[in-house]
Amino acid sequence: MGAYPLSFLARYVRAAGVRGALELPEPLIGAEPAELVRGWMSAAVAADSTPADDDLFAQWLDAVAMFLAVRRNAS
Repeated sequence: MGAYPLSFLARYVRAAGVRGALELPEPLIGAEPAELVRGWMSAAVAADSTPADDDLFAQWLDAVAMFLAVRRNAS
């Protein structure tokens, strides 16, 4: 899973919400990354979520993307 696709998904979540992102046929390219991120999104909407929760989840996706980018650059 790359940093750029996660950042792109974070932007989509900000625009359409986590529920909207869950409706994407393939939120990330590849079966394993898509399944992993679907689990994250399903957990995020398990409780009643608000637009602020969607933004918080998008921020979290951006943070994960940043860590992946740093990790990739360090190796």
